[in-house]
Amino acid sequence: MPSNEMLIKIGNLTAINKDALIHYEHTHPMIFAHSSKTLELASDLCEGAVLQLLNQHSQGHAKLYLYEAVPSRLFSQIKRLYAKTDKRYGEQVFSAKECAKLLADLTDQAHRRYSQLAAADAHEIFAYNRFAPQPEPFIYLIITSLSSISAEPQSIQLLKYLSQHGPAIGIVPVLFRSSEDESSEDYAEHQRKQILSLWKDISQGMFGLDLRNGIAPIMIPSELWRLFVKFQLVIGLDSATRRQWANELIEAVHEQEATSDQRDFLNIPIGYTGPTRAHFCLGDRSDCYHAMIGGANSTGKTTLLNNIILSACEEFSPDELQLWLFDYKGGVSFHIYNGLSHVEFLHVNQTDIQYANDAFARFVDIITERAELFRSCNPPVSNITGYNRLVTTPLPRIIMIIDEVQTPFDTRDTKVAAKRMIREITRKGRAFGMHLILCTQSYQNVNLESDEKAQFRLRVAFQLSSSMECQALMGRQNDAPLTVPRYTAVFNNNFGEQRDNRIIKLDHLDDGELHRRLQELKDKYPEDQTLKRCMATKEPVTPEAAAIKASPGAGIWDWMK
Repeated sequence: MPSNEMLIKIGNLTAINKDALIHYEHTHPMIFAHSSKTLELASDLCEGAVLQLLNQHSQGHAKLYLYEAVPSRLFSQIKRLYAKTDKRYGEQVFSAKECAKLLADLTDQAHRRYSQLAAADAHEIFAYNRFAPQPEPFIYLIITSLSSISAEPQSIQLLKYLSQHGPAIGIVPVLFRSSEDESSEDYAEHQRKQILSLWKDISQGMFGLDLRNGIAPIMIPSELWRLFVKFQLVIGLDSATRRQWANELIEAVHEQEATSDQRDFLNIPIGYTGPTRAHFCLGDRSDCYHAMIGGANSTGKTTLLNNIILSACEEFSPDELQLWLFDYKGGVSFHIYNGLSHVEFLHVNQTDIQYANDAFARFVDIITERAELFRSCNPPVSNITGYNRLVTTPLPRIIMIIDEVQTPFDTRDTKVAAKRMIREITRKGRAFGMHLILCTQSYQNVNLESDEKAQFRLRVAFQLSSSMECQALMGRQNDAPLTVPRYTAVFNNNFGEQRDNRIIKLDHLDDGELHRRLQELKDKYPEDQTLKRCMATKEPVTPEAAAIKASPGAGIWDWMK
């Protein structure tokens, strides 16, 4: 772990051709005071400072959040860092309401950290992290406009608490102070008073630079500053230098991904967020193992499901991946996958309730069978990754995809079996390589318990028609799906938290490409239905079974009936 004292470059000493470096000890909030004329300089210095701090932390041990009151071209390297690392280093929040929620979350986190430090008899976060089995990440929060958040109840009070108590436990506010904002008539008098009260209360503990009238240090040792002046300090960090610091962080993430055991077994390109490729991921790195997809008719759900199915089958052989497909649209979604070798179960007749119940029960039984295999290893293993490393014939991962999942909840006969299956798979399936993707128009009638729903970290929402439908899918207040256009989705891999929304424009998949790719898969992996029968039900292959297998046009639906 790094020491509590880090170095930050703020410019150059031209008389001796050296970097101007200041020490930051993580005991104070960081402040950049500016006028309208020096806002860009303050932003460049701030961006450079936090990029340097991130680089001095161990990989994964620091996060950065950015809130700007209005969109701008400032902080371009931080925004590029977010895009190139899929928010591994943090994210940008876009509204005062989101910022207020973040401040509340960080305050809760601060209370928890103080309890952890007390239990470990550590006086500050660096001492705690040296011995903690799971170090707490440092969190830097850049807020460029206090005026914009002062209208949110308690935001300034929470920020005052974090400024006074956060740095000691690794939560560091990085604040901009604008003289124009404090005197502006655009804000109510009580808002200005709140802001001035904040600055007064934290004035003795601030660290940074004041660029409002010339350049003045804030809690930077006067002896050091005199040396800077003597050796002709030129303050500022050019864009090339800041870009290089961002590149180092991006490269560190990519290097870690290349060598880490924590990988996503499913990483499927599905569209674009702006110019950036967006992926549907399940696995250890993304920490997503099950997904909920929702949206109105003809908004893009089936296109997404087809893209997931085709891409997954193109990536993995039938020995590596099995699909269990349940189509409660009368077969119109998944009937085309009849005959695809990856498909172990295909349910397209929703009136055949017994077939669905047997399949749900069989899916749960696989957990017990795999648990026995894991215990039989020497030494025993706890998950599919550990098991597959030891054996010559690895177990396949299994993905169950249910389209219109509300249907089995509509009748008592299937509701009990469906609820049991979902409960068992969401609680235990991750370790055994078993995953759920649920899809429907509305989750209002899908009776999932809160602890079951909490296992669906990944939520994908196409256009929805009401706030109640949004909450049923996202699990909290998040109305972004009300306004997305057709074939565009709100992609959220943090339990529906609004600040983690990403808007994705889906890749197009026309019928011609769909059937071409599907036929290529069927040609590459000819279906062995006798093997499917044995694996699916553990029944012996009888002469009658062999005759069915040999009959022209026999498909998996004929077989399973």
